[in-house]
Amino acid sequence: MKTIRNFPTIFVKAVSSPSFYQDVIKGKTTGAFGYFLLLTLLLALVKTLLASATLIPLANIFINKLQENIVDVFPSDLEIKIENGSVKSNMPQPYKIPFTHLQKLLPQATTDLSPQIVFEENFLVIDEKAKTEDILKYNTLLLLTNSGIVIKEQSDAGFRYQPFSKDTNLTIDRRTVRVIWSRISPMAKWITPGIVSAVAVIMLLYYPLWHLIYLVFGSLLLLLYMRMAKLKISFKTLYRVGLYSITLPLLINYVVSIFLPTLWLPFSFTLIFLLFSQYMLRNPSP
Repeated sequence: MKTIRNFPTIFVKAVSSPSFYQDVIKGKTTGAFGYFLLLTLLLALVKTLLASATLIPLANIFINKLQENIVDVFPSDLEIKIENGSVKSNMPQPYKIPFTHLQKLLPQATTDLSPQIVFEENFLVIDEKAKTEDILKYNTLLLLTNSGIVIKEQSDAGFRYQPFSKDTNLTIDRRTVRVIWSRISPMAKWITPGIVSAVAVIMLLYYPLWHLIYLVFGSLLLLLYMRMAKLKISFKTLYRVGLYSITLPLLINYVVSIFLPTLWLPFSFTLIFLLFSQYMLRNPSP
């Protein structure tokens, strides 16, 4: 409670008072970690709210489109049978389902928000005579062969083969999709809360932990500078200083990333952290 009560006062001192940092060096202050944790959690919470403001409408649109079109997306005349692990299809092969066929499931805004996402030409190709490497020839995300499915790995431009077991027996057609969707569609209402919860957990864990780790690197650079300036301050003390002096670069990074993201240059955060920290440490005036 004391950390929360004193937070506004410490926050102002952390971005404006060189004498405050002299007290930090002399060990006259306490609660550095509590202050840092509260600061980063507050920033992470705001980031989560801003991200949710974008994600929630997109998720709701996606869910609505999914409920309206998921059954119709599956070709009405296509039937896939897997008997004892062997695939048979009623369509001439290779049979292709292009990604454009799935566009009705995707919110238009996803294209605007993530223009860097590049889909394969095809979502699925069925070819009972195909080899695993034919997935590259067909430029498809999924390739269904006579004995399994080949999945394109986006990370390294490779692919993974998943064979069907000998006891696999099923039929996939539009009627099957309709039955399956009728069973799982009641859970669709939990997609949006699930996304928001996942973002919140990731942000609230990642943001403080990442910057705690970063401060090890930043404090080492600050220690090197202090040695060059012939100022003897221990690494432990500089790390404690960093728990406060990281406030300004965090705020600047936060504002710029929201309003002027293209202006943020590599190593800008570290440069601001080092310049601000050394200024506060070398100017002990109030």
